[in-house]
Amino acid sequence: MSLLQSTTILAIDDDPLDLIILEDFLQLRCKQLWLETDVNYALLLAREKQPDVILLDILMGQMDGYQVCQHLKTNPDTANIPVIFLSTLSRCSDKVKGFRVGGVDYISKPFHIEEVVARVEICVKLHRQIQQGQIIAPDKQQEKIDSYQLSNRELEVFSSYVAGKQRNEIAQQLFISEHTVKSHLKRIFTKLGIKNRAEAIEKAGEIVLVNTYNANLPSIKTWKV
Repeated sequence: MSLLQSTTILAIDDDPLDLIILEDFLQLRCKQLWLETDVNYALLLAREKQPDVILLDILMGQMDGYQVCQHLKTNPDTANIPVIFLSTLSRCSDKVKGFRVGGVDYISKPFHIEEVVARVEICVKLHRQIQQGQIIAPDKQQEKIDSYQLSNRELEVFSSYVAGKQRNEIAQQLFISEHTVKSHLKRIFTKLGIKNRAEAIEKAGEIVLVNTYNANLPSIKTWKV
């Protein structure tokens, strides 16, 4: 059984079309899916149903996603539920704000459902590992990251690599040459004791980088779960 099959998801979005897309692809793949356009009722659902993860739009009429996330994080009953933002907003500042209010990941619209599934599974896996004590809590993550002695630039390269980007894409994103990217990856592989992308993804889960999927956020290094 895949991890998604044991996962409960609450999706909050005031655009019914986006919810229909999520329903079409997730309804039969996950354990339980709740779809809600009404923010206040969604907050009630979150408290009552305790989903494994919340998919949250940002641009909504009643209350924007940042405010909804803040409500979730200030309520003891929902504070520990991981929140993944889905939004058309794509500026670095928008993503930074999402992480600062308590989100653990950020997916840009229009999204690919395969990406949503992958990120939900990684998010849930990490959250469960933290709850079970298999990995250290967020406030200890910086010590774990520092032990690998990765520079900020190496963290950026590693984050993009784990996200599936090719060397030329990483070079364009970070405004460096492909040769420099290759050199960074060689050092990263040595420091982390890995040999390929699959092992890199596993290592990313172990050290719990918040910028696993966002190389534009080098200063935000740990999940805030």
